[in-house]
Amino acid sequence: MKKALKFVLKIPGFLLLSLLIGYNVFLLNAKFVLHEQLPMLNGYGHAIVLSGSMQPTFDVNDLLIIQKCDKYEVDDIVTFVDKNNDLVTHRIISIDSKNETFITRGDANNIHDPELKTDRIKGKVICIIPKFGNVISFLQNPFCVLTVVTIAFILLERSYSKEKEKKQSDIDKIKAEIELLKKSDATADTPDSEQVGNISPTAENDTENHTL
Repeated sequence: MKKALKFVLKIPGFLLLSLLIGYNVFLLNAKFVLHEQLPMLNGYGHAIVLSGSMQPTFDVNDLLIIQKCDKYEVDDIVTFVDKNNDLVTHRIISIDSKNETFITRGDANNIHDPELKTDRIKGKVICIIPKFGNVISFLQNPFCVLTVVTIAFILLERSYSKEKEKKQSDIDKIKAEIELLKKSDATADTPDSEQVGNISPTAENDTENHTL
């Protein structure tokens, strides 16, 4: 029962580690192979705020969850690629439906951004997680991933070694008990053998007297 419980408790750790490694492989492939500025998985992605242009709506190091949409409206906060091929997250303040262009502006800015075509928009912000960007940045660091994998491997190795030592200890105890039982049986048999083989002098004299 204890072994089964330990195994069940290890499953979440294995899943989290697998997800961490898998997601980082996905991000690396998207950025360096496919050259995607904002990798999207099933229409969802994330971005970390690097400036204060949208204060007080969100701040530096907040985590933004972004969803790809077919239609955007005024007041939506969207992440787009600007003319310098940088990712920017600002609010839509007007839409030209005829030309399918958008005007955006940061909540903390006094001037709006240049006109924006629909195909430059990556998605709409649907969730803001304050200050969680630091955690994501840390987990996306290759050194961090390597460190986590190394620690996980060491913990698994230690766990396996302890289980192996415990099994060996149990086997040794069983062997010791078997040896003890063998010795006990041998000791119990020895007095009976001596009693059968040795006849007391009195018994011998009685035997001779009856013979005469």
